[in-house]
Amino acid sequence: MKLFYGEIEGNQAFINDEEQQHIVKVLRMKDGEEIHVTDGQGNLASGTLMIEGKKQILTLKKLKATFLISARNFILPLHRPKI
Repeated sequence: MKLFYGEIEGNQAFINDEEQQHIVKVLRMKDGEEIHVTDGQGNLASGTLMIEGKKQILTLKKLKATFLISARNFILPLHRPKI
């Protein structure tokens, strides 16, 4: 799974310039590849990569948003000092 950080608004996801350059230049991803974008708030959008023009504008088509809700409870044992 190729996961990137960005902003998810409605049915669109926006990826910053550094991430865009990494996707195109380093990972050499092409049109039609599946990517996933998270906003750090528990939302995950997955879609198909679409590159437009030489400016390397990245957009997602077929966007599917998933809202991740953590249902984990943690119990932290604490040492009780002797008095």
